[in-house]
Amino acid sequence: MRRSLPRRLDALPTLVSLVREFLASEGLADVDPFAVDLVLEELFTNLVRHGHSGSDTIEVELEREDARLRLLLRDRDSERFDPTQAPEVDVTFKLAILMIASVPLVVNPAPLGEVIVVFPANV
Repeated sequence: MRRSLPRRLDALPTLVSLVREFLASEGLADVDPFAVDLVLEELFTNLVRHGHSGSDTIEVELEREDARLRLLLRDRDSERFDPTQAPEVDVTFKLAILMIASVPLVVNPAPLGEVIVVFPANV
């Protein structure tokens, strides 16, 4: 499934609904919706808040990979971001530790302006 959403924070509920509908239609009941919502909110919000030079829309692709959800968010014409040049993150913040420890996912390498996340089925 492919959709384009406006680069606005008020489009986040629409994105969450699209993903929930996709999970249901593909029978991906074993993918943790809380984990998906958490990652969606973080990634989409970052694209909206920090992608000032990108287009007016954010492209979303949802795909089933066996029993997993593959999510791609694409921000055309975005500014380059090199995480190795970013300031050090305070990992003592409890929510950040909880997010890292409790959400098993795979972030795949992607071209500039794209984020690909694969959510495994719960086991």
